[in-house]
Order: sequence, then structure tokens, then C-alpha cells
Amino acid sequence: MADNPNTPNDHLPERLTERELARHWRISQRTLQRWREAGAGPSWYRIGGRVLYGRNDVRDFENASRFPGAAP
Repeated sequence: MADNPNTPNDHLPERLTERELARHWRISQRTLQRWREAGAGPSWYRIGGRVLYGRNDVRDFENASRFPGAAP
């Protein structure tokens, strides 16, 4: 199924574990842990002792981290 440009990341589950998000972004789980400790990164949930990230929160964070095209 082709990605719809209006709904990026729809291939992601509604909730992602720390491991899933780290793998998706190709960063370490420790980076996500440091971001949480610093109050940075996407919003997250702690449910039953597990840290989860909402797909829409991930999408919002990605969009907020976006830069325009090439610099002059």
C-alpha cells in the first residue's frame, strides 16, 4: 500500500513502544530516555509500567522538527 502524503506514518501502530520508536527513527533507546528526562522529544504515556508513544504525537514531533529545503 502506497503512503498517502496527507497521512505520513500511518504504517505505524497507534501506540509505539520505546524500542519501536527508536528503531523507526534509527536512534538508541537511551536517547529517547534522555529526552524524556530532559522534558524533550514527543509526548509519551506510562501505562502499566511501559512507556508508549502515540502515533499522532510522533507525527507532531516530526513535523515540528522539520526544516525547509536547502539553505541559500
